[in-house]
Amino acid sequence: MEQQTDALSGDAVYSDAVVKVEPYGIEPIPDSERHGRPRDQFTVYFAINLALATMVTGFFPVAAGLSIAQAVSSIVVGAAAGAIILGIMSTMGSRLGVTQPVLARGAMGVLGQIPLMAYAGVFGGMGWATINLVFGAEALEDTVHLPFWIGAVALAVGQGAVAVFGYNMVHLLNRICTFVIGAVFVVLTVMALGKADFSFAANPDAPAYIGGWGGWITSAGVFLALLIGFSPFSADYSRYLPVRTSPTKVACFTGLGNFLVVAWLACLGALLASFAGADTEIQAVRHLGGGFALTALLLLGLSTVALNGFNMYGSSMSLLGLGVPMRRVTAVVTLTVLTLAIGLWLKNDLFGIFYDFLVLAGYVLAPYVVVTLLDYYVGGRSKIDRVGELFDESRRLEFGFTAWVVGVAASVPFWMWKHYVGPVASAHQAWGDLSYYVGGAVTAVVWVALWRAPTLARLLTVRSATTVSQPMLAAERERGTVA
Repeated sequence: MEQQTDALSGDAVYSDAVVKVEPYGIEPIPDSERHGRPRDQFTVYFAINLALATMVTGFFPVAAGLSIAQAVSSIVVGAAAGAIILGIMSTMGSRLGVTQPVLARGAMGVLGQIPLMAYAGVFGGMGWATINLVFGAEALEDTVHLPFWIGAVALAVGQGAVAVFGYNMVHLLNRICTFVIGAVFVVLTVMALGKADFSFAANPDAPAYIGGWGGWITSAGVFLALLIGFSPFSADYSRYLPVRTSPTKVACFTGLGNFLVVAWLACLGALLASFAGADTEIQAVRHLGGGFALTALLLLGLSTVALNGFNMYGSSMSLLGLGVPMRRVTAVVTLTVLTLAIGLWLKNDLFGIFYDFLVLAGYVLAPYVVVTLLDYYVGGRSKIDRVGELFDESRRLEFGFTAWVVGVAASVPFWMWKHYVGPVASAHQAWGDLSYYVGGAVTAVVWVALWRAPTLARLLTVRSATTVSQPMLAAERERGTVA
């Protein structure tokens, strides 16, 4: 059930209010409520990546045996590619005023988007939120000796409250974290540079070594996947921007907000991997921070409230996009309780379990990103008068769903996952993990081939002409499938 409000046809009831529960769910945001500036995109994404998890991810290229030049270049290229993609996708929210799960309906259909958004949107967001929650509770336990479960409950209540208040609160707190937590990492960076290794060479004896070129390809893919992991939420945090907002500015601020922080912290992680590569996040801060470590850990732990407000908000939008009959606030509370329960249950093996889960999300998201971009820029989804199609439940399956499935299937032989290595990857390990690139390329080819084909739902379901909605007919005429 998609939440409806009286403001859909009246004056603004939410606008830029912060301490007010957001009244909207996944329905289009009315023009009267649209507000904000493109630079808000910079801070919301800079802050969400301003985490020790980003720095620790920088250990990977060193574990893969890359030299300093290879490690840094793979981080920069992978982060740049992911940031550009997110920048472009964020413009869809400001243009059409809807969430990313709703936009996924356009390319894949109301039913077609469910598997992806359930996995990468709902459970993916919960996975990151759980990791942040556990780290935050451990940081509070380490610094102020608060029992883990009490810290976890307190942080969960805080993150749930942020997500309940909604869009404006998420933006405000992440704007604050950009400066406060940004300063923490500046201090940690300065203190760590004296311990950094600026001259490490390629290491064939590294635990994840697969060759120079293959290792570089795989490392770049890791940082691409890290950022496209936000693609199920990319329009959620820009959909309140005025419709006349410059898409170039939205894309640039979003892209820079993601790229700068990931390139900074991941490169720092690579430089520090020689002495901190086996550390947990808490241990890494203690090794880097010296006397500043306690203050840093306390602030980083508290900042997870803002980070998880972002994750819980995005996950709730994905849950509503699946058609689950509940209001947004109910969705937030439900997901927050589940996240807390998972964190308390799996805290001792959390990183291993969810890292595997989230790596797999990257494999299914690369084809989705391609489908979404093609549908928007080639298929005409950018037209505001076609927003109604996104809520047309007769559009159950679209050919974009077919392209996505074929793309994911084509990438499976190339997977280099902990629990499964595809036959191609196994036979040619020196090629590296090509899954993201193969999946995306195959998806593009299939999508273009099917672009002018009849809607997949019409091939599977016999319907009379009178049951086809006007928005659907308009779309079919545009593709040339209806006279």
